[in-house]
Amino acid sequence: MNKNEWESIYRILDGCNNDFQEGYRMSNQGSNDKKRKDGKRKYESAMLLAKTNIKNKSEVLKLLLGENIESIQGAINFAEFEQPKWFQRDLPRLLAKIKGKISDLNNEES
Repeated sequence: MNKNEWESIYRILDGCNNDFQEGYRMSNQGSNDKKRKDGKRKYESAMLLAKTNIKNKSEVLKLLLGENIESIQGAINFAEFEQPKWFQRDLPRLLAKIKGKISDLNNEES
């Protein structure tokens, strides 16, 4: 992937992370049932968008899972990533790795 592609996927996933965090907080702390349901819909939608984009870019998937993309362990790790409590922890970590990748590409250009 080139620098523009990494920046594009970063923007998409960062937006997903923001929507997830807001929705997850609303689903747990909403003052009524409607707000909690709306929050759940929002975070589930953000998770689906993020997972789709990650799966479609093998280099991003490799950043998330390491070298074991096609192994049983890779499948287990991705299944865990699909759970909100792990998604909440792992997506910011993935964003930091992508930011590092972009920084490395900027340094190569200099």
